[in-house]
Amino acid sequence: MEKIKAEDLKTILRGHRDWFGKVIGGKRADLAGRNLAGAKLAGATLAEAKLTGANLSGCDMTKANLASADLFAADLTDCNLEAAVLTRADLRGTKLRNARIDRADLRDASLAEGTLVTLDDEGDLRFIKWNGGEFSIGGASLQGVKLDGARIPGSFIAQTDLTGASLKGAVLTGADLSNANLTDVDLSGATLENVNLSGANLLGANLAGAKLTGANLAGAKLVGAKLYGVDLSTLDLRTVTREIAPSGELAERLAAHTKWLASRGEDGTRLTVTDQDLTATDFANLNLSVASFTRVKLVAANFAQAKLNFAEFAECDTTRVNFDHAELAGVRFVRSTLAEANLGSANLDPAEVVDRSGKGSGRLAPAKLAGADLRRANLSSANLTGATIRGTYLAQADLSEAVVAPLRSRDGVRFNT
Repeated sequence: MEKIKAEDLKTILRGHRDWFGKVIGGKRADLAGRNLAGAKLAGATLAEAKLTGANLSGCDMTKANLASADLFAADLTDCNLEAAVLTRADLRGTKLRNARIDRADLRDASLAEGTLVTLDDEGDLRFIKWNGGEFSIGGASLQGVKLDGARIPGSFIAQTDLTGASLKGAVLTGADLSNANLTDVDLSGATLENVNLSGANLLGANLAGAKLTGANLAGAKLVGAKLYGVDLSTLDLRTVTREIAPSGELAERLAAHTKWLASRGEDGTRLTVTDQDLTATDFANLNLSVASFTRVKLVAANFAQAKLNFAEFAECDTTRVNFDHAELAGVRFVRSTLAEANLGSANLDPAEVVDRSGKGSGRLAPAKLAGADLRRANLSSANLTGATIRGTYLAQADLSEAVVAPLRSRDGVRFNT
């Protein structure tokens, strides 16, 4: 296939830009089956262009407008599509291996099966059937890409970086996502039936309402993943990582804290943790009362049903932490981020201050959430009546059935986004 000349390409692009902008004399670009390998198309206007079966390998299409473009069976291998607009584009049978698609917008793009009619070297019609197996994004970078509603059945997306991508409602039936980086990906409502997710990293991914029937999750990391409304009953989860069990020095310090509590300070050592990364650590059911965490990264950690009475979290990142049914009486969150944290049914009642012997002082200490960032946090059924919440940021937080004292304007609680 002879490569198109640079001057001819410029003329075609200029005419298409005029056509798309409804300028008299413009002409829609028809580059079907043409060889544009390595072309410089950054920022080009190719919306609704005919690019069926075109060779676009190695092209720079950064920020190009390809909305509703016909890219059926086009070769986009090694192509740079960073921040390109591909909404409603026809990408059926497209080759995207090693392509860079970071922050591209592929909402409602079509990647389903299809048939391409082309001319062979002798001028005869040739039919190319694509049944899903040829679609390949293996090794591509798709950080932050928008694929909401895209249909990508049977695709190969193994070892691909999809960090922060949005695939809400996407259809990925039978896709190979093995060893893919799906950190913070939004797959809510997606169809993931018979998908291969073995070895995939789903840290913090949103899988709420997704269909995972027949999915392979062997060795997958689901730390901090949202799984509301997902049926996992038929899946093999034996090798799936949900949380990280404390080990080494941390496990020893937790044991020393247990002794310290049991002996009322006569034996063991109070737990104090400073400047550490304890992402996704499992503290469920532990007694961590009076423990102190300062500048600790606790993203997606699990404190479900833990006792945290009088504990302190100072300048900690507790995003997406699970405090479900935890005892948080008298707890202090000082300049900590609790965005998307789960405090459902947590007990934040004031607690009586006691001395070392266990004798009550008659003085109550409230749980302190003043100034905390609780955006999109789950506070359903939580008891906040005695908690200090002045200046708390509660935008999009779930307060259904929560018990909250009447708020005053001077409390400065913010619900706006």
